[in-house]
Amino acid sequence: MEPASIIDDSLTPGNKVTITVKIADAINLYVYEFKIYYKNSVLNATKVVRPSGHFMEPSDPANQFIPKWEIKNNYNATHGRIWLGFTLLSPEAPKSGSGQ
Repeated sequence: MEPASIIDDSLTPGNKVTITVKIADAINLYVYEFKIYYKNSVLNATKVVRPSGHFMEPSDPANQFIPKWEIKNNYNATHGRIWLGFTLLSPEAPKSGSGQ
């Protein structure tokens, strides 16, 4: 992911933070899941999007399933969590290669 981390002093209220997830040298990738944790005293997540043309974009939008797409700014007393899960569905072919 880019950036791998963000120093708290670089954040100021009202600024946007963008995190790019890059996939490298995948072979037959059909599904992903990841979690991003952050200090909720510093950051308040409001939106997570998959950009048009992303690496896992199916040829037919019906060939995808999103089991988890969750933002919890109050995951616990000190942290928030973004939990994302995505899968391609048959007959969509798995993805190989690199991309975002």
